[in-house]
Amino acid sequence: MNRRKDETRWPRVSIVVLTCGSPDVTTACLRSVAACDYPHIEILVVDNGAGLEVEDSLHAFAGRMRANTVFVRVSSHPTNLGACTARNLALGEVEGEFVAFIDNDILCNDRLWLRRAVAILRDDETVGMVGPRIVNIARPAELECAGYAIHPRGKVVPLGVGKSIADPRWQAVRPVQAVGNFVSRVKTMRDLGGFDTAFDPFGFENVECGCRMRAAGYTVVCDGQSDLHHLGHVTTGSFGEEYRSILFSKSLLLRKRWGLLFSADGEFFARLIENEPFADEMGAYA
Repeated sequence: MNRRKDETRWPRVSIVVLTCGSPDVTTACLRSVAACDYPHIEILVVDNGAGLEVEDSLHAFAGRMRANTVFVRVSSHPTNLGACTARNLALGEVEGEFVAFIDNDILCNDRLWLRRAVAILRDDETVGMVGPRIVNIARPAELECAGYAIHPRGKVVPLGVGKSIADPRWQAVRPVQAVGNFVSRVKTMRDLGGFDTAFDPFGFENVECGCRMRAAGYTVVCDGQSDLHHLGHVTTGSFGEEYRSILFSKSLLLRKRWGLLFSADGEFFARLIENEPFADEMGAYA
């Protein structure tokens, strides 16, 4: 097929990258995003109170990318607004038909990941969000996460931890209960109201978004054919000793909001974890 004709088939995708610091990590992420094999992208970098040094480096990067015909915008906030609020502001600015939310500690080394995600969404209107598998950069042959299952009592369980990326059981395109970094339609995300700001400053915001997506009648899908590489947890900023207490409070909020959905999903949860080593110990995830 003529490449130029093929490129006209693909709608524009807006890629939102949130950062609160770590300029070297963020720049590596942005380079990998810009290098993906997709013809029509815009990159919106959300500087969520990262400081002047990071802001300057982001604007310099944006200028270099524009010279290479990659459109990059930087949206800067003087303070950390929280992951949900910052992403929602970006959602209001994006110009694509589809939107991808990528953390700044992710490397998009699989250059075809975006084509596959968009193809899944275009082929099936009942799919609301698609998330690639996540692989830790330090252990590239093993999975860190292939989507999430959620126990009927609310425990969020990453699927496929430590499993081989070549294991065919984890290479399917399959429904899951939640994903992390993901691609969706802009209209769908706006209709949902974006991310729930009750989950600011951070904590289970993508999982909660997936719950609302499913409650609205959409399917959440993990693409087992695509991998994103994870560098480390630096996206939401530093919260010191408060980190664990914030995460725990958001876990409780998630259970309060979606407990009935999780209870109704018992059979789905059981199917999702049937290949896991703890499949016979569901009670341990209360």
